[in-house]
Amino acid sequence: MVAWIILFLTCSAIYVLGMIKDLTQTSLIKHTTILALFYLVLLFFAGFRYQIGNDYDSYVQIYGEIAATGPFSTYVEPGFGLICYALNQLGFAYQSMFFLFAAITLLLMFHNIITYAKNPYLALMLFILLPNYYFNLLCVVRQFLAISIVFYGVKYIMNRQFVSFLLTLLVACLFHKTAIILLPFYFIVHVKQVPVLMVILLALAIIFPLTKILPYISNSLLLADYEQYLNSAPPEFGGGSTLIIRILLFAAVLLLYHKIKEPRNRIICNLYLWGVILYYASIGTEALSRLSLYLMIFEIIALPNIIYQFKKTEAQVLACTYVLYGTLLYFTNLNGYQKHYIDHTSEGNIQYTFNFKFLK
Repeated sequence: MVAWIILFLTCSAIYVLGMIKDLTQTSLIKHTTILALFYLVLLFFAGFRYQIGNDYDSYVQIYGEIAATGPFSTYVEPGFGLICYALNQLGFAYQSMFFLFAAITLLLMFHNIITYAKNPYLALMLFILLPNYYFNLLCVVRQFLAISIVFYGVKYIMNRQFVSFLLTLLVACLFHKTAIILLPFYFIVHVKQVPVLMVILLALAIIFPLTKILPYISNSLLLADYEQYLNSAPPEFGGGSTLIIRILLFAAVLLLYHKIKEPRNRIICNLYLWGVILYYASIGTEALSRLSLYLMIFEIIALPNIIYQFKKTEAQVLACTYVLYGTLLYFTNLNGYQKHYIDHTSEGNIQYTFNFKFLK
């Protein structure tokens, strides 16, 4: 538990430093240095973790199976299998797998945050503090790499480059085939969303899980390989308060939607709004809930960007409110995270431990 408090304090200090530099309008080099420090801190905790994440033991086992029988011998996607097989052939131990995937995933995440967020420091804090982002990276390794690839590919949606976007999805599918769900949204998000229709869709999404047909939908999609998630409910850290707050944020974005003039910001908001709808529609089934992450990840950019529709002072107050809300969630959820993501392994709950053994 102490390690995660240290992570919070370290990232908070970097955030404050970045905001001070931002207010004084310092050079790009200094901003790059601060952002690089942010990246290295997150990579350190993710890349050197040992027995952290409830899928940690499974990935260690898969790495061993791939090493023994080849890159295409397990149920995992071929991209993951090939990289693990190459690492093993080069003499690297399984810890190198966790480090490499964390490094690539975070690099792609940082690229998009820096490119599209009007306040990248705030976006990075939301990435750490809000449920299901950074801590999910420690658990759903393959899917979060796929999410980061799709996240990177949003530029092809913005530039209306369908072939490039399709190729990006295919690359993402090499690591988690659920990435294909983003294909129809290439067309959907270019259409100006009608607020009344979005509210109706959200209302239907909230009611939808009560119909008890989610498992049947899961089985009919490309989710058969993830049957361990079909009958399990995802952890909802923060409980009802998180569900209510996300509805309020959804409503706030819709109220300000008409003020969003920049095309790429509108696309990001559209992806976020559809992510919230899918998020509520999938409550109760972890397999479908994971699909919503491909769209919900845009929350960390959409929310910081929307506050810039306000005057400077109001925007600063809202930014502080975001961070305070995220901080409350972070500490409220630490116990839940610890049991589900951080130290839930086959050997039981343990404290954070580092593993620096990269060679066999």
